[in-house]
Amino acid sequence: MTTRVIYYSTCMYHDSLYGTIDLSSIGSMTGTPTFKDVSSKYPDNYVWSYNPCYKFSEHSCHNVSGCQSKIFLYSNFISLFFFFFLVDKTHGISYPIGLQDHAYWINMNSTDNPIRSIVYPLASVNRRLTVQLICDQSVSSHRLEVLGETSLKEYTMQLTSPCACWNGCNQPSPDPNPFDSTFWIIASSICGAVFLLFCMMITCLFCSKPNRRRRPIFIDEKTPFVKVPINHHA
Repeated sequence: MTTRVIYYSTCMYHDSLYGTIDLSSIGSMTGTPTFKDVSSKYPDNYVWSYNPCYKFSEHSCHNVSGCQSKIFLYSNFISLFFFFFLVDKTHGISYPIGLQDHAYWINMNSTDNPIRSIVYPLASVNRRLTVQLICDQSVSSHRLEVLGETSLKEYTMQLTSPCACWNGCNQPSPDPNPFDSTFWIIASSICGAVFLLFCMMITCLFCSKPNRRRRPIFIDEKTPFVKVPINHHA
């Protein structure tokens, strides 16, 4: 009899009976969210950001998995007859709504009802972000739909992606180490540029030094005066 194996992390859920759900290819490791300033399905004065797997920071949200930001609406009088309402996405107040540190998965069985989800709790302020995973292998890009604050301090989003399917994106997670090959390439380029600049400065310094032939100066020990030899052929 084969023993069923289940384990999970903030990126991946593995069930030896069904397979693996891996979100690592969706998450951004740059410190910014993959899904940024997404409007809610039910429009309000907020936009929402979410990043699977890796922490991000924006505005007042630091090292979070989800962030809610309030926006301001301004109306501008453009002409005598028409008003055009423009949305200025200048963020006023931002709220962290979920953290990566204690993420866990729920409803991870073979059925789609209830919907498989990953939950990001924020215990310090009693908030919780639930991201429902909608399996769709026909879509070419990942889509995030924000349902908003479905109950007090409970926030819900829906992530539609082939990666939400069992073995849909079963690939190794990228290395989250920031000191990767790209870092060393950039650092080497900067060092090379500084070295070339230093060489150019030294070269210019020697080239600009005056090259003058000076007459020799002799000191007559009998007198305290300095004598300069006179060129009689001049």
